Amino acid sequence: MGVAIAKAAIAMGGRVTLIHGPVSQSIIAEAEGSRIIAVENTQQMCDAVLREVLEADILVMAAAPSDYAPLERSKQKIKKDDEIFNIQLKRNPDILQHAAEICREKNHRCVRAGFAAETTDIHHYAQKKLRAKDLDIICLNDISEDGAGFAVDTNRIIVYNRSGERIDLPMQSKYEAAVKILHCCAKYLDKGISDN
Repeated sequence: MGVAIAKAAIAMGGRVTLIHGPVSQSIIAEAEGSRIIAVENTQQMCDAVLREVLEADILVMAAAPSDYAPLERSKQKIKKDDEIFNIQLKRNPDILQHAAEICREKNHRCVRAGFAAETTDIHHYAQKKLRAKDLDIICLNDISEDGAGFAVDTNRIIVYNRSGERIDLPMQSKYEAAVKILHCCAKYLDKGISDN
């Protein structure tokens, strides 16, 4: 979905920076024309977003970074000696929240759109995330629905914005959905109604 958004933004005349995690190079090639920043983990993604966000008019966070990471990394292979093996996890940074904070601190207006990949009580959790992360737009995916979410070329998205409006996008290609999401973002950009 992130690559589709980058591709659509380029086609609409935008200067695009695509920050991506581990994905195939053939997928990344679809975003030709964008500035590419590859990262390997959530902390690196957070660092890259915070470096770039103050230059952005629109930030779309379509990645699904891990909420937790191992507390310690082993430098060697872990042998399977025990039947039960425990790993301690630490919480990863909340990239959207940090981006909102830095925009507020620097008084930088940036339309912020996030994604909510949900399976239960989907509308409640999406709207909660919209408010909690101080977003302009949240793009809700019911990832339990066939043809939506990950590892497919299509998506069905419900867009909620901070004004309380709900926009239902039908099942369509991720590129077509990306164009519509960017139009939703552009309305906020034109109206200057982001709260930053």
